[in-house]
Amino acid sequence: MPTITSRLAYVVQVNAAHLVTHIEAEAQLYPVTETLRLCHIFGTGDDALITRLPKELVDMIEDELVAESVSTRTQRQEAATKMSECFGQRCSPLDDHASEDTILEIVNETFTRWGEETVDSLLDDRVDGAKAYMRDNSYEWEEDFWHESHASKIEEWQKLVGRLGSDERGSFTKHQDFIRKRYGLEVFVMHRHNGEGICCEGYEGTYTTLAYLTLPSGNAPQRSTYEHRRVLVKEEPEDSYPVEDACISDVTIPPAPSQDEKDRFFEMLTSLGLPGWNLGISDEEDEKLRKLAIPKLKLLTRIVD
Repeated sequence: MPTITSRLAYVVQVNAAHLVTHIEAEAQLYPVTETLRLCHIFGTGDDALITRLPKELVDMIEDELVAESVSTRTQRQEAATKMSECFGQRCSPLDDHASEDTILEIVNETFTRWGEETVDSLLDDRVDGAKAYMRDNSYEWEEDFWHESHASKIEEWQKLVGRLGSDERGSFTKHQDFIRKRYGLEVFVMHRHNGEGICCEGYEGTYTTLAYLTLPSGNAPQRSTYEHRRVLVKEEPEDSYPVEDACISDVTIPPAPSQDEKDRFFEMLTSLGLPGWNLGISDEEDEKLRKLAIPKLKLLTRIVD
């Protein structure tokens, strides 16, 4: 029987791939920089040599740690975005899964089979030309070369943000205590079914992963289970019949957030360095970001069948 989990909360929606990679990086960086600062200020004993360093030098060390973290999270963010595109069936077999060598090998084999010369002698731009040929002549080559990579990325994404039908939410669950202590917020994640994908046939539907920042709630999300009958569809349309179902559950209305609670969203979004949340461009842009970070009251509903 399907289970509905609903939660009425003040939230700000965030790109899931951006959020999970930046939280992972921050969860690793923050304890290091905090330890560095505290040891410099409060270190005692003959072995506490860090206390003798000028603050400017300690700041430089911290800047280097931050710079390294930014580089890592940017690379990880790109990889996670590719995973989410595969999960949503929005990837490209040629652009996202095939190496240049694989593409050239496939086209060369096709040319050879038809008694033609190799791609090297027929195409000016070897890789782009080979991709164009494969797109124009898709009936001549097999798609199997990219399915393994595609399935692997889908698996990686669900490990990262949570599997379909599971309450465990991957890295968000792993770092939930850090998120609460560091920012005073929580992350609510769910997968929305969108219908058919665009990258291939044979996969049943496509999903979009939705991530929301929300204030911690003392009340657990309301859960309801209900009997569900599907529409009977026979070969003839007139043999189908509609069904209707209802599910009623109590919903706790949260109090409006205080200014301090609203500021938590802005502080988390900007301090994580998420794309599009960079301060200092101009006062006008900073003000726009502050408005975008104001949480809105939403009813979040997750259905697991």
